[in-house]
Amino acid sequence: MSTWLQRLLQSRFHISSQIYLGLGASVAFTIAASGIGFVSFDQVGGVQRRITEDVVPALAAAFQLANQSSVM
Repeated sequence: MSTWLQRLLQSRFHISSQIYLGLGASVAFTIAASGIGFVSFDQVGGVQRRITEDVVPALAAAFQLANQSSVM
């Protein structure tokens, strides 16, 4: 077991280990950024949906009411 641990500690200085570590880190960061982007776009879509379904019709109705009250 000690030879395995010693070999593992020495392998961190090899260029192949550094390349694997760098590629693994870049893949992990890409997956994390994709997840964060998906969640962010989902939240933005929810807010946009609420605005178009609730706020804009209420605003249009309020504008119509204001126009009708100014005519009378």
